[in-house]
Amino acid sequence: MKRTLRNILATLTAMVLLIVGCIALAFNKQGYTLNDSSAESIINKITAAEKNEKMITLTKEEINSLLSTVYKKPKQKGNITVKTPQVDLEGDKVAAKIPITYKSMEVVLWTNGTISQNEGYIIYSPDSFKVGKLPIPKSIVVSKLKSQLKDENIAINGSDILINKKLIPFSITDINVKNGIMDIKISKISPSLLLDGGKSVKIELGKLKNELNALKEKGLTAEQNQEIQEIINKIDKSLSSNSQEILQNIVKDIDNISKNIKDGSKKQEVEKVKEEVNKKQEEINKNLAQAKTSLARLSGQLSAAQGAVTSSGGRQAIGILISTTSKMASNPSYNYGGDAAAARSIYNKLTAQEKAQVKNAIFSNVDMSNVSQIRQLLGM
Repeated sequence: MKRTLRNILATLTAMVLLIVGCIALAFNKQGYTLNDSSAESIINKITAAEKNEKMITLTKEEINSLLSTVYKKPKQKGNITVKTPQVDLEGDKVAAKIPITYKSMEVVLWTNGTISQNEGYIIYSPDSFKVGKLPIPKSIVVSKLKSQLKDENIAINGSDILINKKLIPFSITDINVKNGIMDIKISKISPSLLLDGGKSVKIELGKLKNELNALKEKGLTAEQNQEIQEIINKIDKSLSSNSQEILQNIVKDIDNISKNIKDGSKKQEVEKVKEEVNKKQEEINKNLAQAKTSLARLSGQLSAAQGAVTSSGGRQAIGILISTTSKMASNPSYNYGGDAAAARSIYNKLTAQEKAQVKNAIFSNVDMSNVSQIRQLLGM
């Protein structure tokens, strides 16, 4: 029995992440479809609030409806099968339970705590944890989480569990629980980098221009300053095109400048900039890889949504978006403005019933973190 409990505790960390991430999970399809009408009405409530930056209230029944939508099928995690989590709101506390099957044994994981937020994170402050009726010391759970946590979007601060707001598919400016009701203030939709993968490249190149201009003030020769200016000119030209490859060439150009500098301190200044360029290249490559993965997933979800639409106009509008995501996966700097206008024009000509079908298909098949982008493109 003790060994079984140790095994459960070892896997409790993953389960806790499911608990504290319940809001994000409720909007992340991960292969599940949205068929529950009450869940759809809650999503509509949230999307309506985005337009006017309003405060909305969610009851435990509404939150559980969203969770039931996500967990229509059990979720497998190694030897653990996760069934539908449930949340209770008690006073200013959030209580959550997750029924799981570990091998052939069924148990329920429990946690109780408070939820708040700061500028960048949703903060879950746990008071207690239990496996079935067996209390598990909070210090042990938090320590396990801290040692095994690999997701950079979730962090531990003391005994608090911090969830990056980027994981939430809408912008939360305030969240609290009072008298058994969850109040959430939602701000207007902010465009993300998902549908503008080249934006991160442009931002980093803009920073690099500032660094190169500062380097010209370090007392280099007129010839070396001219070479730096030529690099800046290349950056300016690349900002209007597919620019992710330019950093590789900039490293070579800066390296050539460095080779001809005899003064040790000046050479060190140039080498610092070259090191920064290499770091930017690594970060940009990471961001672009993530963007491509997201776009590939979005393309599949849009294809599923298209299959759920019967009107030719609705299928055509979604088809344009599918094509757009493919183009952007190949070229993150692709200007999708024309595609968006074409899809929006077709969508606007649909009947109210056809629009509703498109909207429901997108809500049912696309992760809500992407739905906000799709809604902007179609003007829904």
